[in-house]
Amino acid sequence: MKEIACKTTKDLFRQRSKEESPKILTGFKRIDEITSGGFEAGELILMAGRTQMGTTSLALNMALNVVGLEKVTVYVGLNEFAERIAMRLEAIESGVDIHLIEDNMLQGETYNNVNKARERLMLKPLLFIDNPYMKVTDTIEGLKILKQMENIEFVIIDKLHSLVHNSRKEDKSLRASDILYELKIAAMELNVAVMVLCGLKRIVENRRSHIPCISDLATDDYTEEAADKIILFHRDAYYDPFCKNDKIAYVTIAKNKNGKTGTAELYWDDQYLRFSDI
Repeated sequence: MKEIACKTTKDLFRQRSKEESPKILTGFKRIDEITSGGFEAGELILMAGRTQMGTTSLALNMALNVVGLEKVTVYVGLNEFAERIAMRLEAIESGVDIHLIEDNMLQGETYNNVNKARERLMLKPLLFIDNPYMKVTDTIEGLKILKQMENIEFVIIDKLHSLVHNSRKEDKSLRASDILYELKIAAMELNVAVMVLCGLKRIVENRRSHIPCISDLATDDYTEEAADKIILFHRDAYYDPFCKNDKIAYVTIAKNKNGKTGTAELYWDDQYLRFSDI
């Protein structure tokens, strides 16, 4: 009991210390305002959007903002290989059209800008795990190994459905919420914030109002209980390309276990895959 009490006291006063915030700023003012300073170590954050909505790009923008503060970040790519993610990062960092990078059509100024972006990216504390066949146990074990090597503080897992699919090959009874609970425990043990990307049900597209809610998560009924924060992402232009707010993205903190909820509006530049404050 003495050991537990001492540890609790230490953690309490560490959190109250004003020397350094234990939270991880996302780099987006309104999101950080709603979450009272960003994400906390030990938290499990679920961020959901429809396919091709831009959820991965938003996560990568957050990752670059976090590593810009010298916080070691791990990107676990179960949906895409690191080379594809690298192209997206090059577009965000360089301000060069993603299609020019993908089609290898760089020349002159765009070629130089991307090369300079690559040099900057190589200096950032951003680590990758890209294995589309990883199970949740493999993912957690990999994070534990990285934690011993680096002081990782933020983890992004893209995406939940791949982790569920791979893990069910070993145990068919596993639900998405079971996997999220395992990741939550890992987040607490490793003292890192873990953000998991997931999808939304197709029903969102068939409603008159396309604004998503927690019940639209493409998971089981217990998912809401597992997550500390649930972030729902949507853009009106996804459903209507000719809408007035075609460059506006809405990021709703629909659940915040330790604070308030609300919606942040961000500017979306699809040419460079960039999100920015309005």
